[in-house]
Amino acid sequence: MNFHFPETLSEDHQRLARSLARFVAAEIEPRATGMTDCGEAVKLLAQADLLRYAVALPMPPLDVRALCVVREALARSSPFADYAFATQGLACYPLALAAPDHIRDFWLSRVIAGRSVAAISWPRGKMLEARREGDVYLLQGLAPFTLNAGVADFYVVFARDEREALLALVIGARMAGLAIAASQQVEAGYPVADVAFDGLRAPVEELIGQPGDGERLVLATANAFRLSHAAAACGMAARALVEARSALEDRAGRLEAELRAARLLLYETAYQHDTKPEEAALDQPATRFVLDVAHRVVVEATAADIRSLAAAHAIARMRRGLFALRLLM
Repeated sequence: MNFHFPETLSEDHQRLARSLARFVAAEIEPRATGMTDCGEAVKLLAQADLLRYAVALPMPPLDVRALCVVREALARSSPFADYAFATQGLACYPLALAAPDHIRDFWLSRVIAGRSVAAISWPRGKMLEARREGDVYLLQGLAPFTLNAGVADFYVVFARDEREALLALVIGARMAGLAIAASQQVEAGYPVADVAFDGLRAPVEELIGQPGDGERLVLATANAFRLSHAAAACGMAARALVEARSALEDRAGRLEAELRAARLLLYETAYQHDTKPEEAALDQPATRFVLDVAHRVVVEATAADIRSLAAAHAIARMRRGLFALRLLM
């Protein structure tokens, strides 16, 4: 199943897509079934100079169409490679927006070069607590469902201070008082765990932005990456459809038409995001629509009578990856 380039993709985006197709065929697809090491995946992506499309810099703004092109191509072969790529961007985005220059430049340059792995924990449930004492914050509690926990070199975490303001901080993985509390069982095999903080002393300079900026940083990160989650879902659904085409019989044409329409909407919306960011209100409904279509395609492919063991394994890989996307949102 081959998709044509939408008119909303520039020549640069199309060149990127062609280059990606060669890279994925040569480097990702042969490793797709056994890729489980996030650090090695990040190094592989860095060697191809791909992480610069995920890791935002203060200027120019993040190219959402390029981000979508990369995630769609990676996810079509290996949802794990897509996870490794996306989590680096998600964790680095708050740094790009508001971290002190020297901290931002240090970590972002290392991630882009593949020398460091980034982790992030979204604020949810009982919050990590941060108490200011002089020029440090004392961190106590859990950062649940932390992406890349245990394999990362630094963590972006969110905590509540004494005034209930939401803070964002960047924490080096070797700091005393940080430990992996419990691994979360993720069917896709992603490194996700609860991270425990027991009196960790974080220097105030590790604060990203100002106290209370946490909500703004969470929202900005979610808005920047929302459409790319839909692009990854498109890639997974396209692969599942290819593997199940013969078994789906008459349904294959209908599913392909739905997926093509969803993909066109995705890239039209990404174009609007890049060129008219003030009209980004369409991002959320477009993402929901694309995710619904991708889910439907993968569910029908999974239920089909697949005779090829290799095809069945590929479809299962796409199904696990699609359901694990919710961890990134």
